[in-house]
Amino acid sequence: NVLLWGFGAPQPLSSFGSMSAGVVNRMRFDEPGAKFCGCDSSGLAGVWNFELARGSGLDRRPVDLIQAHSKRCYDVCFLDKGTLLGTAGTGSASSVCVWDLLMPPSCACVAALNLHDSSANSIAHCEQ
Repeated sequence: NVLLWGFGAPQPLSSFGSMSAGVVNRMRFDEPGAKFCGCDSSGLAGVWNFELARGSGLDRRPVDLIQAHSKRCYDVCFLDKGTLLGTAGTGSASSVCVWDLLMPPSCACVAALNLHDSSANSIAHCEQ
């Protein structure tokens, strides 16, 4: 599970269901703090929404789940207000991908970049 801790809190504030049995590599919050995303060693990327998770018990599942890379997903970030997600990983045809979370999973990859070594370890978004 993914545990949400508060500063100085003796125990987790909340627990969120994991994406898979893989090890979580990275977690990031969106700018307003309403969602967070994560990626794991099995290549999955997931998004959790705090508003949708309220009152859902202790084991809240991701609201969006994408098989971003066939081997590992090393990094993930929000690219806008929470509808576009960027991933960096290895094991698929593209090492950097942009995902539109409003699209069906089969066509959600709207942009892809293949690096020379077929792997990317990190991704960042910077607004101009």
